Amino acid sequence: MFTSFLQQHHTIIVILHALVGAVGVGSAVVLDLLFFYFLKDFKISQSENKIASLLSNMFIITLSALYITGLLLFLSNPELYGTSTKFLTKVAVVLVLSINGLFLHNYISPRMRALNFQKYNPEKKFLHTLAFAAGSISIASWVIAYVLGTQKTIPFSLLEALMIYAGIVLIGILVSLFTLQYMKKQGALQSNSKEK
Repeated sequence: MFTSFLQQHHTIIVILHALVGAVGVGSAVVLDLLFFYFLKDFKISQSENKIASLLSNMFIITLSALYITGLLLFLSNPELYGTSTKFLTKVAVVLVLSINGLFLHNYISPRMRALNFQKYNPEKKFLHTLAFAAGSISIASWVIAYVLGTQKTIPFSLLEALMIYAGIVLIGILVSLFTLQYMKKQGALQSNSKEK
């Protein structure tokens, strides 16, 4: 009964799932762009931290909606989705998003104001690295989840798809860490110029 109801409304569920995915990608991109904009003066103010926390809460809501619509999709045709490489890859990506998102929300977000590059010290090095790495995992995963949602099938096995995903995430982390090193240098240079 419930399965037939979901099958009858399959198109609506797919549209809702796609919209949630689009909102998730948008939120991740906006949060990352704002993060770098907030760091234009190499520190995060209290008001900027509040905006970042608001977007972080929006991320949790969007992720929850993605779970609900994804579950409804699966229940509409368990045989099809249970053997779909695309769907199973997306499940893995959303699982990574969940773990990473909870880490960002519960650990990084409350400590955002500590990300001051002008007063950089070794104790904050780990926090800087985690924040940038987790941010890159978030945006890469949201984009991949959205792209997977726009495809009917993918020409890869589950293992190949997961390896490609891991490679993209790794590249994203490396780029974010290079960006972090650049910002540290710029923050140090700005701090030194003010001292002179």
